[in-house]
Amino acid sequence: MGLCASSGTGQSKHLTQEQWHEKQALLADLRRDGTLLRHAPAARREDREVVLVAVAQNGLALAHAAAALRAEPEVVMLAVRQNGLALQYAAEALRKDYAVVQAAARQNADSLHYAAPELKHTDLKELRLRQASQASQSLRLPGPLFSPPGRGPRQGGA
Repeated sequence: MGLCASSGTGQSKHLTQEQWHEKQALLADLRRDGTLLRHAPAARREDREVVLVAVAQNGLALAHAAAALRAEPEVVMLAVRQNGLALQYAAEALRKDYAVVQAAARQNADSLHYAAPELKHTDLKELRLRQASQASQSLRLPGPLFSPPGRGPRQGGA
């Protein structure tokens, strides 16, 4: 008796019990380490459910997904929200998509390096500057640790 599984394309695919158990084991492994997708058979790297689990755990697993899935907005958005640098593995059309690039840049400003050239000079650049400013402000201490010579609090009464 075969089990029914969704291929992610809206079509059902019948799996043998052995294939179903193999897929479940792979999904469990990918929930722990999404980059294990690189060792999965090609058929599994084309399986939307498998790829979604992998990129949810580690966005960089997108590198090992089938080309068709690297062109799917939902898959790529999940990947770049987990790790903005996954943008480098997205299909070219999605590297031109403002929403995808913005999500990647919010997660990691360095991801703008992988954005389509026409987006690199938009207000996303301002987003990067704002993030850098926020990061530097978070490193600032509330007050000086010491006073320069001659500017410290006066000792005694004069």
